[in-house]
Amino acid sequence: MVTASLIQTLLRQNTSTETAPRMFQPGQVFNGKILKLFPGQIAEVQIGNQKVIAQLEASLAASERYWFQVQPGEGKVHLKILQSPEGQQSRDVVAMDTLLKQLNLPPSKENGEILRFFIKEQLPITKEALQMASDLLKGANSSKEGLEVIRQLILRELPLTKDTFLAVQSNVKSEPIHTLMQHLQSLLTKDNLSETGNKLASILYQSSETEKVKFVEKAVTQLVGIWLNGKDKADTQKALNILQQFQFLPEGNEEEVVIKTALRVVSEAEEQNQAKELKGLVSRYQDSQGPLNSINKTEVISEIKKVLETLSQQSKDQVSIIGLLKKEDSNLEAFARFLNSQMSDSGQTIKLVDTNGVKPIGTEITDEEKELLQSIGRGLQEENVKWENGRSVSDQLKHLVKTLGLTHENDLLSFLKTTGGEDQPKTETLKALLVKFLNEGQSLPVKEAAEQLLHRITGVQLLSHEIGPLQQLVMQIPLSFWNKTTDLTLQWSGRKKENGQIDPNYCRVLFYLELEYLNETIVDMQVQNRILNITVINDTENIKEVGKVFLPSLKESLAGLNYQLSSISFQKTTDQSTEQNKNMMKQVYQSSNYSGVDYRV
Repeated sequence: MVTASLIQTLLRQNTSTETAPRMFQPGQVFNGKILKLFPGQIAEVQIGNQKVIAQLEASLAASERYWFQVQPGEGKVHLKILQSPEGQQSRDVVAMDTLLKQLNLPPSKENGEILRFFIKEQLPITKEALQMASDLLKGANSSKEGLEVIRQLILRELPLTKDTFLAVQSNVKSEPIHTLMQHLQSLLTKDNLSETGNKLASILYQSSETEKVKFVEKAVTQLVGIWLNGKDKADTQKALNILQQFQFLPEGNEEEVVIKTALRVVSEAEEQNQAKELKGLVSRYQDSQGPLNSINKTEVISEIKKVLETLSQQSKDQVSIIGLLKKEDSNLEAFARFLNSQMSDSGQTIKLVDTNGVKPIGTEITDEEKELLQSIGRGLQEENVKWENGRSVSDQLKHLVKTLGLTHENDLLSFLKTTGGEDQPKTETLKALLVKFLNEGQSLPVKEAAEQLLHRITGVQLLSHEIGPLQQLVMQIPLSFWNKTTDLTLQWSGRKKENGQIDPNYCRVLFYLELEYLNETIVDMQVQNRILNITVINDTENIKEVGKVFLPSLKESLAGLNYQLSSISFQKTTDQSTEQNKNMMKQVYQSSNYSGVDYRV
């Protein structure tokens, strides 16, 4: 998957040991070369590409390499020699074993591999770091992958803990975040959920389910509500007929349908309070001591409908009417096709579902019932994200970032500063719910799925960081289109303004997502003094010709935001060799090169 390689490139960028200044801490070990000697056992030492003036504890020879250990002390760096000059022997097994013994570590094969990696990557070597690295690698899928994760943690100055290790490790895997969300959701619906579990299931459904399913289920839910509330007798019968036509409800008169639906709820959710209440009402209806009179029957049916209406208004992932109505996916698909035909007939420009030449069913639906469906469809359409509208897309992305909890820690800190920690935050994000959910104790499969998702969210957060005047923000969020859910990976890099925000006049934005028809798509947008240069990387045939159709509206929309489109180019990954592609992606992501207002992400 290209997503995985892009995320891995993001992890590697800005963490080059060749450019990162070394921070010397007591106990660290490194290999260095003596460049110059000065009186008083002071020397200039070359460590990688960095030079440092250090106080030595022994007389050494210039132009030789030594193993040094940083000693406590203020002012100059104090260095103690650990080994005699070794020249090119630093990677020999004997030299590694000797160094490990001086660090009081067993000279095992695993420790030798870790030490060689630290030396090769010029990472600060300490006994504690090597021990923690060894412990973390025991749970890694492969030592190569695990060592790379450890490198990222050290260079990003993150603690070497299991949680940070798993968070960074989760971002080198190819499984999309929306897949992790859907997997956890499927496990949650099988369990007896707590209040936290119900909230978690609801937010997972809203964030990862396709717009088609959510649209159709909302329409069915509204029909159920119209049928149950009975405010308009005519509409009540219309809604009941439509639900029966698409087999969401069983055949029969209204009284029979109400009882059958109530019995289904009782059998599917015996422990729910509403189910227990329904069981009592059904028992009253089926009273064996004698038949109820018609007035009592009417009252009982009315009470049952009220309970069912309450259930119909609950989240899909709780025990709700919509979950019990849906026998098969074919019900929803058939209903979607029919609803599409009705919205098209009413002059709607947004196509709800591609019928693919399949004749819509529902031939017994009357014109009055079609009008009811059209009214429901038009109302729901207004709630959909309008992908052709920049403001609508912007609001949706902000909502998803907030919902996932990618700003969870900052929001929590701001909340505590504002309230003094007296109350709980009102907005519950996916990350906050996952933490709370895991603290409640879960079965092993559910726990593992929840932990995977939590680590992925945390790993994405760790990708965002600052380097001098540059700031990099990284997001990976699920996007739900009509018939497809995908991940959007977005990186926004640029110079910080005085208020800490990225300067929109000079920045670089990179989008990656997989679309239903265009497949993997990368958009690289560079902004210089509000002048845009855009590169679209995609292997779809004739994409350049298709894209030209949208250029006038793109220029017009950008002009409305006081931006000027300078150029747009289309590239195919197949136009270059594999190595050239790698170099291209490194250039796209390489943000460590900073000069004036020219940024490389």
